Amino acid sequence: MKIVVFGASGKIGRLVVRNLLVDGHEVLAVVHAHNPFSNHKNLKVIKFDVTGGDRVDPILKGKNVIISCLGSWGTESNKVLTLAMDKIIPSMKRLHIFRIISLTGSDALVDGEIQKPIEKISHFIFSILASKVLSDGEDHIKQLAHSSLDWTVIRSPRMNNLDENKYLLDKKRPMPWNSVSRKSVAQSICDQIKKGTHVKQSPFIHSR
Repeated sequence: MKIVVFGASGKIGRLVVRNLLVDGHEVLAVVHAHNPFSNHKNLKVIKFDVTGGDRVDPILKGKNVIISCLGSWGTESNKVLTLAMDKIIPSMKRLHIFRIISLTGSDALVDGEIQKPIEKISHFIFSILASKVLSDGEDHIKQLAHSSLDWTVIRSPRMNNLDENKYLLDKKRPMPWNSVSRKSVAQSICDQIKKGTHVKQSPFIHSR
């Protein structure tokens, strides 16, 4: 398949690109500034600010799947995900591309979800410490949910660097002290291309 990866130069994005190349896909890696990749026959790297004024149609044209490994941590606006979806969703519709897979934190709430007391406390604390980042994750899920696309948003707890890629996706929110390896998160994103088991869903990822 021909796949676009936004946020490709980040810790998760780099792992996703590597996995996709191993699986034989053609990858267009979109980076904001730094290019961390070595040359590969199936890889093209472009620098692009997805929150800027330029359209994304030339980037998405001819592709089969869009992957977002974008995040708002450390940015000025803290609205990277929603600003990106403002561009990506209409462009996908214009170009008749339907599959998109994205990533956000496990504290992000989806409309209608019921929280346990400890989950409410965790969400409240996170909303104080990083309210804009949390809102960005939640709002971009709403954008995708209100679209006609075949979307999946994987919600991840704190990530670690353990060398493991076994994971479980389900509807059970991780506890605040839980963590999952970055390799597992990257693998789960790539697996959704083949499996498509959580279309129009936002599952949580757990270590297995």
